[in-house]
Amino acid sequence: MKKPNEAQNTKRFEFSEDAIGIGNETATLRELLDEIDSEQEPGSCEVNLDSLEANLEFVGLFTGRVYASLSEPLPLRTLKTIKLLYQVNKGLGTQLFRHLRSPQQGERATLEVPLTGVKSRNQIASKAFSTILPKLSLEISQERLDHIQTSLPSLSNLLSTITREEERITHPFKAKAELSPLLVQHGISSLASAINLHRPPSYRHASTPLNEALYTHILKLPFLHFAAERRNILQIAKLSRAMPPITADLARFCSNLSKSIGVPITPRTPFMSVEAFPAFTSENRSELALLVAKATGIPTKPAQLLEKQSASSKTLYSYIFHQGGRARLSDIWLSASDCVAALCTVRQLRTRSEKISYTPSWIGQTSDEISSYILGQLDESRSIEELHIEDYIPHGTLQVIYNRFCAIHAAILGRLDEHEAWHRFRLARLEAYARCLGTPSIDSIDGAVRNLNDYCDSLAELIANQYLAWNPAPFGAAGSRQ
Repeated sequence: MKKPNEAQNTKRFEFSEDAIGIGNETATLRELLDEIDSEQEPGSCEVNLDSLEANLEFVGLFTGRVYASLSEPLPLRTLKTIKLLYQVNKGLGTQLFRHLRSPQQGERATLEVPLTGVKSRNQIASKAFSTILPKLSLEISQERLDHIQTSLPSLSNLLSTITREEERITHPFKAKAELSPLLVQHGISSLASAINLHRPPSYRHASTPLNEALYTHILKLPFLHFAAERRNILQIAKLSRAMPPITADLARFCSNLSKSIGVPITPRTPFMSVEAFPAFTSENRSELALLVAKATGIPTKPAQLLEKQSASSKTLYSYIFHQGGRARLSDIWLSASDCVAALCTVRQLRTRSEKISYTPSWIGQTSDEISSYILGQLDESRSIEELHIEDYIPHGTLQVIYNRFCAIHAAILGRLDEHEAWHRFRLARLEAYARCLGTPSIDSIDGAVRNLNDYCDSLAELIANQYLAWNPAPFGAAGSRQ
């Protein structure tokens, strides 16, 4: 090991913009250990190969190899990445590699991955990522960084991209007016079954430097966790019992409402904002209580609708955010069916026999942050606007409530079977997309995503045409034709 007076030597194993064009230089783990040891405080324990065990095991997930030799030449950027991980892990004093591992690498899925741009409750991971990403990027060209960030934007932007792709993929079903809603539903379910069988092809690209592979991996983490947890969220949010459609009752309510507001509306006509929702509920509480009671089967007094107005408003804002991103509370987005579905959602969640038990979790969670009462997690004392500054409501909680709202919305309009078919399709797409992200190479990821979209496009056209020609059993044997 180096002697203390040698610590003044240039730090060879730290990232620098000056080294961005140097790609083939090598060094050894022995040399790396010497540098780390020289930076230790006097009297500290010597750093050896065992000290790097967790680092090397994690790095092996990307390189597919075991690091046991102190003298084997290794790429300098690999060693710089190992040192960076060692420093950050030591500085945090926690299990960094649990934060860095994806569900596909054996970690438990969580929706609390802090790359959203607002203050996160998962401060340990937030600090780790904000330290690691800038360092890794120092030796990645700007062109390459732009490529990675374009292919792997924020979770909300990536989900929006996937939604737009799904609109294009399913266009053949919507474009064929001859297809009945029931045939469209069967066709979408068949498409989902076929997508579940898809596996991305293997691509041969130049080996990805470890710093770039890890940078790419961290940007993938929010989506990989979201995709892995999605099936569980949908299962938790699923209706526990059937709800009758109330379309005729909603139509009568809207007919009466049209007279009072002076504008003709149907149950699905947007006419209301989140900001105006509390006053709307108060003014129409008797009629709304009857609608909620009929839909849920739970006796409901008008006063009970006013007791959890904040929860209903946050449910509606979650719906709006999923439809179009961040919006002003005064924007007109909501229909009568939206408002009734939100009130039904909260009424169910307040009823003992209908309560959902969900405990959001993340690494480093403290005991006072653990609660299974889902409405309590909405924190009525805080406003919707504060969510743009700090995500004080766990993302998993919002996902559960939003998806329960969507199920209720579909049920009261008599469209629950159709709703569940679309959910199966979207879940299949999410999980297939996650498989496309299973490689460390951004070029391979791009190729795999293109392959998936081409597969979905051609298959949707094929299934739509077959359902138009004849009314078959759900697409089975033909689904294997790729």
